[in-house]
Amino acid sequence: MPRHTKKRRTTLSGAFSKYTPERGSHGFAKQKMKQKKISGTEKFNAYYSGIYGERWEGLKAALLKEKDTVSLSDLLSEPYYMDKASIFAASVLPLERYSCGSLASPKKSESADPANIKDNPNSFDPAKDIAAGVSNASCETRESASSQSVKILDMCAAPGGKSLVMALKLMHSKTDWHLTANDRSPDRRARLASVLKTSLPPEICERISITGHDATRWGLYEKNVYDAILLDAPCSSERHVIQSEKALSEWSPHRPKELQIRQYAMLSAAFDAAKTGGYILYSTCSINPEENSEVIKKLFKRKQGKVAEDEYNPSEPGSLPGYIMEINLPETGELPLVAPQIEKCERGYVILPDKAGGLGPIYFCLLKKIGE
Repeated sequence: MPRHTKKRRTTLSGAFSKYTPERGSHGFAKQKMKQKKISGTEKFNAYYSGIYGERWEGLKAALLKEKDTVSLSDLLSEPYYMDKASIFAASVLPLERYSCGSLASPKKSESADPANIKDNPNSFDPAKDIAAGVSNASCETRESASSQSVKILDMCAAPGGKSLVMALKLMHSKTDWHLTANDRSPDRRARLASVLKTSLPPEICERISITGHDATRWGLYEKNVYDAILLDAPCSSERHVIQSEKALSEWSPHRPKELQIRQYAMLSAAFDAAKTGGYILYSTCSINPEENSEVIKKLFKRKQGKVAEDEYNPSEPGSLPGYIMEINLPETGELPLVAPQIEKCERGYVILPDKAGGLGPIYFCLLKKIGE
């Protein structure tokens, strides 16, 4: 695919508007780091100031503050707290098209009392199943969903918040649906199972499978299967790094590039696993364009004519797709995220805490598979 030569249009302020992959991956910052041996903190600051310029100091200050969270929904059996930006990003996956009418009745389940889930023979026992090495443990053992079922995949699901977002959106759907919540780490998978089981009623949990596969290889085994896929990819998580002396001391400018390789492998696998006409929502909690827009651009380059970005105008309330209205909103009742808090990137959108009242960071890009 030939390189575009026309000037890019972007609405991002600060350093994002200065970011140009053609001049290399933050070459100024890397050159500065080579001049002398410096600490992880100094390398971190030099690297991100090379991306954000004058904006970095304000963004860094916002990242150092504690993140505010809200209870996801009163519909859950137990409260689950998330950052509003993360809730919003997960809700962008357009599952609302399946959310009309009443919930299709699943096969007979135990009482909706969460206390009964433990004794339900169809439920997932993390301690037993993970100890036995089960990688495809499930909240249900009923027959596989029919070909008419809506099939959703959460490729990197732990600790479970975004899976809860999707389950809430589908809770009142009359369409048969099935959610596969995957995480390769046994410990994180146990946490995921615990969150889902304690938060959701059994009749919803029966529609969710817990798996432990390598997301980078998913497309080798399941192709053209899923109607919607959420890939919340492992990333640099700069908000965590900047608040941890240990993480800062170990930080290296090579880390984002290593992560980008893995992120693209997962995104490519998600593309293969999605049905033609299906949606893929790629997200990270990174502030680094290398892990965000650059990953998406790589997919467009390699899948030319087979993928499209679903774009919308965040300044128009009606164009915010799939927002969960059950979220405990502020007393004003207004949507917590409106422009200019959502910033357009070269590909996708980003919510950064210095411009969004402490929310985020979160990057997201909604893609549609339009060809094989």
